[in-house]
Amino acid sequence: MGIGKDTLADIVKHYEENGARPRLRKKHSLPRPPARFIRPEDINRVVDFIKNYAEDNAIMLPGRQPGHKDWHVKLLPTHVSKASVWRLYVKSAKELGERAVCKTSFKALWDRLLPHIKSCRPRTDLCWQCQSNNEQLIRSANLPDDRKSEAVKKQQDHLSLVQKERAVYNEMTAACKKICSGSNLSFGPSLPASKKIRMHYSFDFAQQPGPMYFLTPRKCGLFGVSCEGLQKQVNYLIDEGMSSTKGSNEVISYMHHFFGNFGVGETEVDLHCDNCSGQNKNNFMLWYLAWRVGHKLHDKIEIHLIIAGHTKFSPDCGFGLIKQAYMKTRVNTLADIAEVVENSSPVSHLNIPQLV
Repeated sequence: MGIGKDTLADIVKHYEENGARPRLRKKHSLPRPPARFIRPEDINRVVDFIKNYAEDNAIMLPGRQPGHKDWHVKLLPTHVSKASVWRLYVKSAKELGERAVCKTSFKALWDRLLPHIKSCRPRTDLCWQCQSNNEQLIRSANLPDDRKSEAVKKQQDHLSLVQKERAVYNEMTAACKKICSGSNLSFGPSLPASKKIRMHYSFDFAQQPGPMYFLTPRKCGLFGVSCEGLQKQVNYLIDEGMSSTKGSNEVISYMHHFFGNFGVGETEVDLHCDNCSGQNKNNFMLWYLAWRVGHKLHDKIEIHLIIAGHTKFSPDCGFGLIKQAYMKTRVNTLADIAEVVENSSPVSHLNIPQLV
């Protein structure tokens, strides 16, 4: 076998003492498993550590998050990365005298077993109230029980309010889908309706997806109006020469064009939008809606403002599809962007482009 004299002597001695049994290392009673072998208890410790960390530091976001079908998404602060959580995990494992998995395995287990826990991306629209409440909960660890219960109740009341608002939004979208499923409604020039129809629309601005290929980047704004009942979204593509701001004047202009060219002849309208005072939550927007009712263009219009920081709703779905298609397409002109919008949802035909 090509072994040395000392090794042969050890084998003979082991045979005389223990018989024909395999030799074991002195420090281990059993053979050591492969270095890359992860035991079930190691996986359970990783999962429990991530869950506990998210329970203490994450923000509950009741709403759809791109790439996740689970509504109960937990978002960690922006400065928290998987590597930083892994370092805390290794430190905790050393203090407890337990085995720690490597960083690559830690990230792989996180992605596979806990995909609903993720870190916030920069400039994510988050709720400042949630962040401040979570900070109070963290700082109340050494405070009296009455202070702790007060902080917990404050956060529970806020999340309860958010869930009620989201429930109202879901009820309105479900009712709109029910109305559209039982009729042959479609987008077109607004005509007087033969019967009362109540529709629901959501609208919002999207950030510019990226610069086009010019020496100086050319800006193109994006304003979307979504009809959940028809599962269609009209996307207004705004060249920088047409408008460079996102104020109430622009919102009123786009909504007026939408009602006149893409309405279904509805008599009552429910509108959902974010809580931005410069665009939606102002006197000009309310005066415009009152003007439409006063001129008998609609019988009734209700506008609902989503709680700041919890504004994940239907237009974000269309914006996400446009962004994915935009990143894979070479764009030189506004006509190219319109083609990107039209081809972003080839199966469902969700997105409809409209050049301004």
